[in-house]
This record gives sequence, structure tokens and C-alpha cells, in this order.
Amino acid sequence: MDHAEEGVIAEFEDAVKKAGLKPEEIKGILNIHQSNPNGVCNKCTKGLFDQVPSEERGIFKQLTDHYPELKIKVTSERDPSVPYPRDTLSFDVKNGVTENVVKIKK
Repeated sequence: MDHAEEGVIAEFEDAVKKAGLKPEEIKGILNIHQSNPNGVCNKCTKGLFDQVPSEERGIFKQLTDHYPELKIKVTSERDPSVPYPRDTLSFDVKNGVTENVVKIKK
């Protein structure tokens, strides 16, 4: 695993399996707050904001596709010394539909 998000999502999926639940039974909100003030990297969000082949989907696109009834809310730690983060700071996604996307550009 290269990114903390992958570890968090792996733990979530392990808990779902241990509980004996099917993906379509998972409903509610999964909140993920990550500490990188530059935001969630474009590797992890790949496919959320653009069309990509299935095998190129980032971890969040894979998660929303696998658990369509789960709302995933992602936020990032802010740091005033990083006024223009390079990646996505926050977003919500459910069943592949993104909302409340925050990206700060110059």
C-alpha cells in the first residue's frame, strides 16, 4: 500500500467481510479525514471526475462502485502554509456521483 487511504479502505472492507455483509447491504456514511494538506492525490481519485478504463480506477472509484449505497465523505487537513493545494481537498461520493468537491486553484 502506497497511500493511507488504501489502508483505511482495506480495514473497512475486512470489517465488512468479518461481519458477513454483502456490498449491497452496506448503507450509511464512511467518513475519511486524511492529513495531507495537498489533498487526496489524483491516483486515489482517478475515475471519480473523469471516465477511465475499469482497470485504471482509483481506490475511491473502486469503493463507490463496490458499495453503491455507501456515502463516502473525504476531507483533508488544512495548512495555511499551503494556500494552493495541488489535489482535491474534499468530496462526497455515493454510487459514483460526486458532490461537494473542493479544489483550490490559483
